[in-house]
Amino acid sequence: MQAGANGVTRSIATCAAFALTFLVAAAAAPAQDLDPQFGAGDIVLAPRSSQPAFFTAHPGAIAPADGGGWWWAMEAGDGTIALGRIDASGAPDTSFGGGTGRMTLVDCVGNGTLDLQPATNGRVVLWTGRCLQRRMGNGALDATFATLGSIDVGILSISRLRRDSQARLVLAGSAANTWHAYRFDADGHPDTSFGDAGHVLPLIPSSNGFRGLTSLALRADDTIVLGGWRGNTNGPSLVLFGLTADGAPDPVFGSAGLVDVPHQGGDATVRAHDVVAQPDGSVLVAGERSGSVACCVLFARFSRAGQLDPVVGLRAFPLGNETLGVFFEMRAAIGAAPDGGAWLTRNLFPSSPPGHRTQFTLIRVTASGELDTSFAGRGWRNWSVNEPHSHAPAGDYIQLHDTVFEPGAIQLFGRTFFEDDGSGADYVTFARIRLDTAFADGFE
Repeated sequence: MQAGANGVTRSIATCAAFALTFLVAAAAAPAQDLDPQFGAGDIVLAPRSSQPAFFTAHPGAIAPADGGGWWWAMEAGDGTIALGRIDASGAPDTSFGGGTGRMTLVDCVGNGTLDLQPATNGRVVLWTGRCLQRRMGNGALDATFATLGSIDVGILSISRLRRDSQARLVLAGSAANTWHAYRFDADGHPDTSFGDAGHVLPLIPSSNGFRGLTSLALRADDTIVLGGWRGNTNGPSLVLFGLTADGAPDPVFGSAGLVDVPHQGGDATVRAHDVVAQPDGSVLVAGERSGSVACCVLFARFSRAGQLDPVVGLRAFPLGNETLGVFFEMRAAIGAAPDGGAWLTRNLFPSSPPGHRTQFTLIRVTASGELDTSFAGRGWRNWSVNEPHSHAPAGDYIQLHDTVFEPGAIQLFGRTFFEDDGSGADYVTFARIRLDTAFADGFE
């Protein structure tokens, strides 16, 4: 792997199929770099499937597992889902999947994004893109969860799954240009106190009939903020929608729950990729903005009342020539800092150093909405992956699927494939960034 900010190159070692491939660090990583105690000190790769590398997957997901490890899920490329587990060091959990650390799921697989939430007693709740399931520690369906372990909700093209303060499961996504929000109790039964028998259809205006829900945040009081975009005459524009704890439009957020952000100047695209709620009820948004500015990373802050912060505004970071919009299956993320700033994760496409394409990217934003240049000297840094085979690649494509922000660390999960000799080298990808010094301000 290479760090774009400092040019450090690291070597790699390749293991047998379905064993992890570790990229070995040349030296101990400093804080705000890859965790030297994860994997062999660098990114961890595991073969995804035998499908061609250019198959585009919907974003998968990662979630904490008991014992300090991680559950992960990703489309396998053949209509199935790979459900896996790694231990805290990044190695396959050999107690799972018959010693391989993964298993193949074929039931109720949908055509959409995946998500995971940890559950009690070593279990995990999985959203398959169509069904909500609870799986036991050995991967088997938990028959005590709703209908024999699985609830067929229907296809949601982009979706997020969260757990609220009462252990209820909140699922939100879009289908057929309509936003949906569902809430279930901890055992998967529809929560009849939420909306219409556990289901809400937020009304999102659109001038062309198109709209998409991309993100979900829960406040401490179990009120909900949904984020995404709506169609208008100029292109997609940013939309947030607030729900009360019982699923009604939030009367103190925007206009009857709706925050509809008009385009500014020559904007062509403004949309949310991720939203996160802060303790005071305000909301931070990461996304994309283009048109009036070069294609940019978007950062914005909204008050508890849904008002756009006049200091931050719709802040756009061009990041030189490195920024693309949504690229393949990227799912960007934002984590809040108590000083009002934030960490953003996403992909960038700098094609530098030569031979590399998309890269994992970490961005630090100050409380005033500016790039924090004390981080990596410019406010962001990139990491790329070297080809773990002997033939020369035309370039690696790292797709960020999911991010977990922890005290002192950020866990990244995604997929990497290579433009090479057509062999279809295609990998599930794990990276862990150590942020010891970056949390000195109390961010957790």
